[in-house]
Amino acid sequence: MGGDELLPAGIELPRGAVLAVLGGHASGKSSLLRALPGLNPAVNWVQAPAATDPERHWSRTYDAALAGTLDPAAILLADDLDLQSPEANSRLLLLNSLGWRVVFMAATAWASGNVSRWFRTRPPRGWAF
Repeated sequence: MGGDELLPAGIELPRGAVLAVLGGHASGKSSLLRALPGLNPAVNWVQAPAATDPERHWSRTYDAALAGTLDPAAILLADDLDLQSPEANSRLLLLNSLGWRVVFMAATAWASGNVSRWFRTRPPRGWAF
């Protein structure tokens, strides 16, 4: 059978861009996040290591950015952003405002003030893909 092969796909993330991957419980968001570095190993992906406090990680990452030691081409990955503290979200927002690209996963985007502040307005119906 032909025609069911996967085709290469890409998403351009310019400096300061945000890519939100939203979905329900067990929909594959975290699996995608874990797969991204393997799909594009040439990129410097920055994420909180397992069993690390995200608030502490993003605070240290922000400090590295201010000190000039964070790779400006790095892409920051944040899983379960809706469950992270307001302080962790603030650090990621600050890093994004300094030009770093952010890819985050969230399940309850509009029920959480932590995530909704990432958007100036609610995306139109059918916006997610």
